[in-house]
Amino acid sequence: MQLVSYNIQYAKGQDGKFSIERIADVVATGDIICLQEVECHVERSGDIDQARRLGELLPRHQRESTMLPKVRRRRLTVPSAATPEPSTSMAGP
Repeated sequence: MQLVSYNIQYAKGQDGKFSIERIADVVATGDIICLQEVECHVERSGDIDQARRLGELLPRHQRESTMLPKVRRRRLTVPSAATPEPSTSMAGP
């Protein structure tokens, strides 16, 4: 089983371009994928729901947990082929 943990930094690559598709290509081989800094409807990253788009690109991996609902929603996304226990939302500091 392969675990992939990746801080996607809102899908901005080293070349300065935003590409959620590129992120999906990089993590696709993982059995369990844990992503950090996934954004939802934020202008700088194209105003898309990145977790939802990753779920579309990686259909065998889709699971997510919304965390830290503040000014803008942040998500802890754990796309996985394995079926995890249901997660709970947690309030941040």
